[in-house]
Amino acid sequence: GEADPTDPRAPPPIEPTAFCIHGELHRLLGKRARCILHLHPHYATALSCLKSKASSNGADIRMIPPIDQTCARFFNRLSIDDAFGGMEQSGKEAERLARCLGERNWAMLMANHGCLVIGESVGVCIDRMFYLERAARTYMTALSACSGSSLCELSILPDSVAEHTARQWEEAEETYALATMRECMRVLDREGQDYRS
Repeated sequence: GEADPTDPRAPPPIEPTAFCIHGELHRLLGKRARCILHLHPHYATALSCLKSKASSNGADIRMIPPIDQTCARFFNRLSIDDAFGGMEQSGKEAERLARCLGERNWAMLMANHGCLVIGESVGVCIDRMFYLERAARTYMTALSACSGSSLCELSILPDSVAEHTARQWEEAEETYALATMRECMRVLDREGQDYRS
């Protein structure tokens, strides 16, 4: 039978768009998407809401440039999805998102919506999402500082330095992911152990 929504022990209902999109993305992307984290954090969502317009160097203004070591983590690893069409429930959206993400990228800004990261573990995804929001915050703050000023422009790292930095992040990613998960578990243990049941 159907679960009683008033029963606190009953599992929560599955949100249909999450099932149609995330479930299908797991299938399409395989092992590299064992975990998919989709959120609407402040700065990354604001960045996703900017109109697609090429900057002076021809890049999409929403593509986070390598202006510091955190932003460099996403160098050539971030996709931009331009086709938000409402709350999808057919499964076709997942195919389009998988194509947009491509073979190499593991982070995506979803136009007028939010962002998504994929990874092989929950710890990796939490770490990637945390730093995606930090990178978006740094970038949006730098854009704001230079807005309307002819005396200011973004100081973008050379491609070689950005790629080297991104690879350094990747080499240490499992260490960061383990530390992130350990801290999450410590917080959960401290604030309420009911998550274990």
